[in-house]
Amino acid sequence: MNKRNIAPVLMVFFSFMAVLPEAAPLVHAQGTPTVSVSPTFNAADTGSSFQVAIALDGVSDLVAYDVGMSYNTAALSASSINCFGPGTLFGTAPPGSVFPVACTIDNFAGQVECSGTLLGGVTIATASGSLCIINFTALGPFSSDLTILNPQIISVCGGSACQVEVSVVNGTFLSPPVLSFIIPNATTAPGERVRHIFKGQTTVDLQAFIMLVPNAAFSGFGGVIFTIVDPSGNQFTVQSNIAFMFPGNSATVTANFDIVGNNGGTTGTYLLFATLLRCPLPTACAQGSTVQGLSFKVKA
Repeated sequence: MNKRNIAPVLMVFFSFMAVLPEAAPLVHAQGTPTVSVSPTFNAADTGSSFQVAIALDGVSDLVAYDVGMSYNTAALSASSINCFGPGTLFGTAPPGSVFPVACTIDNFAGQVECSGTLLGGVTIATASGSLCIINFTALGPFSSDLTILNPQIISVCGGSACQVEVSVVNGTFLSPPVLSFIIPNATTAPGERVRHIFKGQTTVDLQAFIMLVPNAAFSGFGGVIFTIVDPSGNQFTVQSNIAFMFPGNSATVTANFDIVGNNGGTTGTYLLFATLLRCPLPTACAQGSTVQGLSFKVKA
């Protein structure tokens, strides 16, 4: 990434305007706009993929940008990058108005970069969204900072180009902990395997039993996604709480399922499944194995 006062994207922009100032004026907006990694926290198993965006928020009349991000090449490999296509801010611009400057991946240095400018007086009036979208593959059980590099955001201010001051929110990738289920995997709370609608028993409390394996290298968090299959074959999902565990420790995680609210209180046998949520942080989880738990019944 170029750290001079005038970045390559600015050189291109001003060359099209036939004006090359010494530096673009820096604008201090009320409520500083942000360039951030979204989501901030990420987790994935070795060999699996996940997606992050470099997002912009709080800028009006965006006309050019230059952003990059660094990562740990022992943990991650960037497989693709979308700088100007669907899902990005410049992807909303009229055809022919985008001039690409850079859209690159360097898995040796551990950097990606996107930069471009809009031509013909086109601007993004309200720029809140993804500047670029990166697909990563996890290479091993390692962590990685996702660090935004020298963002250059250019908007049109009073008819001329100005560089917008931004704050930066970096991201993190963490390898998820190794969890397992404990028999009977998942069931209802004691005394709730048969629910009677006429008694006002319109919800059921669910439980799952999980453990962080004893030989785990670090502590972590875990939970489950409960999948409930009603007698008609309809599926419903609810997520449990997320519990912290040291290696070798177990936890009981819970959730509540609204029988009447979800399917009107259909009577019969309900099947119960649970999918592990393996979380290095409570807000960053990777899904694990799915097992069947104990069924429960609903009576009129």
